[in-house]
Amino acid sequence: MALLCISKEVTQPLYTGTYNIVTIGNYKYLYMTSGGTLTIQDTAEYDLFVVGGGGAGGAYTDYDEDSMDLWNGGGGGGKTATLLAKNINSGTSLTVTIGSGGSSAGVAGGKTSIGSLLSAVGGSSPSRVTGKHNHNGAAGGSG
Repeated sequence: MALLCISKEVTQPLYTGTYNIVTIGNYKYLYMTSGGTLTIQDTAEYDLFVVGGGGAGGAYTDYDEDSMDLWNGGGGGGKTATLLAKNINSGTSLTVTIGSGGSSAGVAGGKTSIGSLLSAVGGSSPSRVTGKHNHNGAAGGSG
């Protein structure tokens, strides 16, 4: 998810992806939930916030007589990043990428970015653990 916060007096930017707008007090919040192009309509200061996709949890267990392989920990949450009071000029177009969550065991979440201004990496997924009679799941990934 990516978020752009602007004053109510500023013309709302154009966005080609999926988004929602929420107005709270004197501010508008543009929540971008799919990738697209963000085009700024007024030169102003903007607050930006991004969250990387979450890593997949583990879901694999394999037993045999000599070993037990586990992928059982939870996936890590995506990292976050914030950029406050960034002056952006009218007419500026920014490519927004929304990181997806990990699709299956062992897959990290994707990176979310707003142009080259701000980005946050996705959370990791648990590593494979091998060991005879190891009954603990793998640790969750880091966000």
